[in-house]
Amino acid sequence: MNAPYEHPPLPRDLDPVLIVMLDHHLGNFCVALPVMTRLASYFDNPPDFLVHDAYAELTRSLGLPSRVKSLSRSGRFGRNIPRYVSRCIGLGLRGYKAIIDIGGELKSTTPVLASHAPIRVGEYEMPRNWLYNRKIGCREAIYTFDRYTRILQCIGETRRPPLVQFESQAEARREVMKILDLTESIPRRIVVIHPGAGKHFRLWPAERFAAVADNLAQHKDMTICFIGGSGEQTLMKKTRSLMQSPQAALCLNLSLVQLVALFDMASILICNESGPMHLAAMTDLPIVGIFGPTPEARWLPVRSDNVSTIRGSACNSTCGQRVCTANSRCMTELSVDDILAAAEPYLSDLDNTNNSNRGVTRTNANVS
Repeated sequence: MNAPYEHPPLPRDLDPVLIVMLDHHLGNFCVALPVMTRLASYFDNPPDFLVHDAYAELTRSLGLPSRVKSLSRSGRFGRNIPRYVSRCIGLGLRGYKAIIDIGGELKSTTPVLASHAPIRVGEYEMPRNWLYNRKIGCREAIYTFDRYTRILQCIGETRRPPLVQFESQAEARREVMKILDLTESIPRRIVVIHPGAGKHFRLWPAERFAAVADNLAQHKDMTICFIGGSGEQTLMKKTRSLMQSPQAALCLNLSLVQLVALFDMASILICNESGPMHLAAMTDLPIVGIFGPTPEARWLPVRSDNVSTIRGSACNSTCGQRVCTANSRCMTELSVDDILAAAEPYLSDLDNTNNSNRGVTRTNANVS
């Protein structure tokens, strides 16, 4: 059992301070953002951020006065370690009075070691926890947002911080409108669909996403935007090819700031539990999230308003591990009609361009 955190709150005038969040998973990064911004607002002088390379632009788009440094380590464990250490040293991390590590990742211990900071805040359960002289018990929290929130004990707080609200950047919005061939004077009804997920057994069948897309295109006159990263292009194209009306859909590979702009223009996001779902939770876009083996108690979006989560029947006792032992039952028992029913409250008044239906709150549908 972890010992209670008994250190006094860090002084507000402590300077300089480095906040580290190097998790490469988009969902984890988004869930941690409210904690990062609360830490940034606590100190009299803005602390610096050290984030994964993939999220540097997104972090800067928050408009915080903090400097953003970035770092990544690609490849299998043990590869490129000398290069990674060299990059850490090249960041000039010496001189920080305190370093606060939110992610609890093995990769974050190298910059912590390189910093030689006299105050080093981290988790008890993280690798190489001997590097940290102010340790906080975090992983025992079931909800991931609460796990990250516990790091705020270092500034004397225990409550959940205010949520982050992304606003689309003007340039990113213009770029997305150009991609979609839109003008401001021609409003479009857009459904964003992310058919991907981090693990193959968390994928709702592509043919069912295609059927949902066809229904919304034909009966709601919606434009379908399939989204995905560089490794999901084949899946997006396959899903589009399975549609009866593929001409109503686009396959997009956008930057994260462009994705925020798309969310700002769209009517709904329909997706598996994935990074884009957690990014959309930092906007006001309605979400229908399909949960399979991922436990909702740990990974519900941080925003509850305008969010619906849905799953099929419960799996066996081994559910939640790295492999599926139930033939993806929790995913395959969800029908197209189940997803359309979850989306309908957000799409019932599409003639209202202000989308007043965004006041609908989360429902958790369990299909037996």
